[in-house]
Amino acid sequence: MTRIKAIIIGVVALLLLVIGFWEAFKWTAMRVYVPPGKALLVTNKFGKALPPDRITVPAGDDDSKGVREEVLGPGRYFLNPIEYDTKLIDQVEISAGDPSKWDWDADGNLKDKSSAPQIGLVSLREGTTPAIQYWYFPSERIGKEFIYPKEQAEKIAARTGQAVRSEDGPVSASANASAASATTAAASNDSARPAPEADAAAANAAAIHSRFGAGAA
Repeated sequence: MTRIKAIIIGVVALLLLVIGFWEAFKWTAMRVYVPPGKALLVTNKFGKALPPDRITVPAGDDDSKGVREEVLGPGRYFLNPIEYDTKLIDQVEISAGDPSKWDWDADGNLKDKSSAPQIGLVSLREGTTPAIQYWYFPSERIGKEFIYPKEQAEKIAARTGQAVRSEDGPVSASANASAASATTAAASNDSARPAPEADAAAANAAAIHSRFGAGAA
């Protein structure tokens, strides 16, 4: 009975030691604090390589190696340093402006540009460039529709996988691929078929043989 009790005490002590070690590792090595005004960039150290058209790991993908698309905001996070690299970066502040300080000149422009609201322009640096379908000029609600020449529309549709408007109607990537396959098949059939000149030469040779061949023999 004393031996069983000693084993139980040893197992409990070992469990407490493992839990204590884990908590110490979690709150020291794994803990990452992101202060206000900062963001956390996370990089997966291990995993499969990204496709050629991507430079970041999509949200929810834990099987790929590289910089994560999702950036973490201010707060406390627990990330295993063996699996992840982390880097603090500055947040970009886009001011909403201060209407109470707006003062207009005779031309309708703000005198103090610092009080004007700002907008952020984000450029996507991965993937394929989509085809331009419409263009809207400032202060207009009616846009201009882009119509491409058919050959150019087929190239854009094949590259982007989108349906593109052309002079002969919409061109889709699947239709373009089917047309290319049909063209290849037709070309291969034509190459296997004898040329018309060869057919004519063979017919003439057969006629000469039937007319003079018996006498010559």
